[in-house]
Amino acid sequence: MILEPFDYYAPSSLDEMFDIVGSVGENFKFLAGGQSLIPMLKMNLIKVSTIIDLKKIPELSFIREEDGQWIRIGALVKYVEISDSNLIKKHLPILSFAAKKIAHQLVRNRGTIGGSIAFGHPAADLCVISMLLDAEMEIVSKGSSRYVSANKFFLGPLTTNLKQDEILKSIRFKIPEGNYGWSFNKVSLSHGDFPLLITATMIRRNRNIIEDIKIALGGVADTVVRAKEIEEFLKGKEITEENINKASKLASSIYNPSSTLEFTSNYIKKLIEVYLRRSIKEAYTMARE
Repeated sequence: MILEPFDYYAPSSLDEMFDIVGSVGENFKFLAGGQSLIPMLKMNLIKVSTIIDLKKIPELSFIREEDGQWIRIGALVKYVEISDSNLIKKHLPILSFAAKKIAHQLVRNRGTIGGSIAFGHPAADLCVISMLLDAEMEIVSKGSSRYVSANKFFLGPLTTNLKQDEILKSIRFKIPEGNYGWSFNKVSLSHGDFPLLITATMIRRNRNIIEDIKIALGGVADTVVRAKEIEEFLKGKEITEENINKASKLASSIYNPSSTLEFTSNYIKKLIEVYLRRSIKEAYTMARE
């Protein structure tokens, strides 16, 4: 379909960008990688009078370690840059793995972490990972900035904590302490399709006891979620088939995903049970004592 006409700006700094924001009115959108925005514009799902392209702003493109405790990623860093980064492979391997599994190579070459997280789809790969890793979003507007944790950033389907005149500048991840095993699985109708379900798990163990566990799920609710009830059930317990089965059945009973054109809600609930069981086992097996 043909795009409706709009004004186009490509600022080269954040200051210039905020000056533009202050002059164009409220009917504008920021353009990052364009993997979500452009299709929506083509299908006339949204209409805008102004597009502000962020790609020329250098303050948004970086990956760095801070104070030996954090990995900070600029909002315009592409999926392929995340998957190829040695720093991320070393400290956040599940993030590197997840980025490498997003859609197809063309999407990974163009899509950005900030664009995905700001879009806020409840089954988006990096939204799930940001929830799993307790990411903090650096949000800026003209003259001010704030941090919002992942569990307060996603408010509903395609709805986030971002205000109209704010952008997501960076995402910072705390480097996990200790030896965590991890697992990242997703269900799609075919390779490269948007996920129907995502399970992501991290486990730190002490012999056969789960010392710490983090579980995030995508596609089970209106936003990505941390499965706190499941974490609390398993933490401190011995890893046994009985406990894993109880945990996965508990998750299936808690979440009530919407039916799709292809699958009923009950079928997706069964998928939650099956894939969470697999995710817990894989993360536990990978974890080193």
